[in-house]
Amino acid sequence: MDQVACDANTLFGDEKLAGLYIDESSFLKKGHASVGVQRQWSGRAGKVENCQIGVYACLGRDTRGCA
Repeated sequence: MDQVACDANTLFGDEKLAGLYIDESSFLKKGHASVGVQRQWSGRAGKVENCQIGVYACLGRDTRGCA
């Protein structure tokens, strides 16, 4: 992961032009076998549903991004 971070910084890093984009996404689930599954708001479903939430980060600049 350190190497990926260094490569991304080399390609996209710029104090004024780069941005860190943070986004969450939900995964609808049936049952409770996966970690973190519970009834919670799901933007994908548009309502409270049994799901798992993941948070993602992406370093980007102009029209390019590295997740």
